[in-house]
Amino acid sequence: MTWLKIFNNSCTDQLDIPDNSVDLSVFSPPYKSIDGYSTGLVYGLGKNLARIMKPGSRVFMNFGQLKESFSRPFSAHDILSKHLTPGQTIIWSKSIAVNKHRY
Repeated sequence: MTWLKIFNNSCTDQLDIPDNSVDLSVFSPPYKSIDGYSTGLVYGLGKNLARIMKPGSRVFMNFGQLKESFSRPFSAHDILSKHLTPGQTIIWSKSIAVNKHRY
């Protein structure tokens, strides 16, 4: 029995991961257009996640913030939410400081 298998892929690639086989996904999409951000990229990511994630799975999205486009992370969340099923959770993570330690 495999307890842990780690994949490191680009979300733009056809993921060679079986359907409904992933418990946890952690990703950091580009957040600047010059770095490659587009709604099409997030849409493709959502399609891939919908196929590979198990029911009740967790998705962690580490997303930067742009002063010029404050709503972009919320827009990405909305796009991803349309693909995932009820019971799957998207967690938008940002770095935080606790007791003077930065995480």
